[in-house]
Amino acid sequence: MRIELQILKKLYIDENKKQREVAEELGTYQTTVAYYIKKYGLNEIKRSSKHKNNNKYWSEQDIETLTSMYGICSYAKLSQMLGRTEKSIQTKVVRLELGSATIANEYLTLNELANAIGRRPNTVKRWINELGLEGKLKVLTKVRKFYQISVKDFWKWAKDNKDLMVWDKYEINNLPNEPKWVVEEKRKKTDKSKNVRTRWNENEEVRLVFLYKQSKSLKEIAKELNRSWKAIDGKLVALGVKRNQGQVKWREEETKILFDMRSKGICYREIAEELGRELTVVQKKHKVLLLEQQKTLTY
Repeated sequence: MRIELQILKKLYIDENKKQREVAEELGTYQTTVAYYIKKYGLNEIKRSSKHKNNNKYWSEQDIETLTSMYGICSYAKLSQMLGRTEKSIQTKVVRLELGSATIANEYLTLNELANAIGRRPNTVKRWINELGLEGKLKVLTKVRKFYQISVKDFWKWAKDNKDLMVWDKYEINNLPNEPKWVVEEKRKKTDKSKNVRTRWNENEEVRLVFLYKQSKSLKEIAKELNRSWKAIDGKLVALGVKRNQGQVKWREEETKILFDMRSKGICYREIAEELGRELTVVQKKHKVLLLEQQKTLTY
C-alpha cells in the first residue's frame, strides 16, 4: 500500500500520532508506515512530545461512567462521553481489570470462541458465514471490527452441528451455560479416540499401502481405516512409502472447495486438513489452477 506524503505528514507530524495509530487509521501495517516515514524524511522532523489527554485526572464520576458503559458502548463513543482518547480508555480498562467487554455480557468475540473450543478463527468465521452460526459484526474503532457471538446461541447451534465439533480439543466448563449433553459427547469422542489410537497391526499396514497405491486420498483412507488423516500421513512416512499424492486425480468438487476456501482467506493448512491432502500438494494445485485461469482470461 502506498502512503502519500501529505496524508502521512498530517497524521504523523501535524496530529502527532504514533506509527501504530497511523497504521490503524490507514488500515495498513506499522512497518509500512515506518518505511514511508523514513523515505519522506519525516523521521528527521522533531515532533511534539505532548499527547492529548496526557495525565488527565480520572474522577470517580469518570470511572463510574466507564465501568457502567464498558461493553455497551464502543471506544469511540466512550471517547466522546469522557473527552479522552481511545488509547487512554483502553489503558484505564486494563488498570481497572474490567476484562473482556464481551465476556462480561456473556458474549464472545470470534477469536475468544475459537480459543475456547480449540478451533481456528477462520473455521468459526466459516460457520458464521456459511453454516448458520449467529454472529453480529461490531465496530469498535475505524479499523477494528469483530464478530460478537452469544454463548447461548452457540450452544444451540452446536447441538444441531455436533459433527463439526472437535470435542477432544474442548475442555469441560471452558464456556458458561454449558449443556449437560456436552459431557456425553466429549466422553463418546474420548472413547472413540482411544480406539483410534491403538497400535497398528500388520494387516492394517498392508491395507494402508494397498489403498494408497490405489490413488485414494488420505481422507478417504482415514475414513476406511477409522483413523485420522494425520495418523495415515504419519504412518506412510514411517513405512517409507514413496509419496505419490501429487498424482491422485482431483475431483471437480475438491477443486471448487479449494477455490472457495482460499477466496475466503482460509490458510492452506486448514484446506489440506479439509481435503485430506498434503499441504504442499494443495499449495501447488492452487498455483496451477490460478495459472490456468490466467491463461484462459488472456486468450
